[in-house]
Formats: sequence, structure tokens, C-alpha cells
Amino acid sequence: MNTADLHCRRLNLLWAAKEALRKATGHRPLLGFLEMRLESQGGKTPGCGTLCFRWQRAGEQGRASVVATIEDGFALAYTCLTP
Repeated sequence: MNTADLHCRRLNLLWAAKEALRKATGHRPLLGFLEMRLESQGGKTPGCGTLCFRWQRAGEQGRASVVATIEDGFALAYTCLTP
């Protein structure tokens, strides 16, 4: 896999992870991307990993870990919010 493909996979994982977090918080309107900050990421397999975020909106804040992977060309992500 070349460098461009790796960057594309990472971007897809990040986008899927942020979308999972946006929907999990239940905020209306949904959290904006500037209201979420990536704190760390882990995983040794290209196309799979855990991303840890901190989010904040109007005095509310929280943290969440998101597991993301790429399967059959699709980026998938899921999360559980941490109180």
C-alpha cells in the first residue's frame, strides 16, 4: 500500500469516527467538527484503530473512544460515550 492510500484510509477513518461521535451525543444540531478534538489514536493495523476524542459545546463537554475500521472499502465506526 502506498503513502497516498494510507493517508486516504486515515482520513476515511477519521471522518467515520467523527460522524459516529456526532450522532452518539444526540445534540441538535449535531456537533460541528470544530467542537471535537482528536486526543489520541491507537492501532497497529492499517485501516483499523481506536480514536479518542474530547468534545465541547456551550458548557457541556465529554470524552469518547471510537473504534473504526475499513471493510470491503467502507469505513465503519462505533462509539460509547464516557460520562
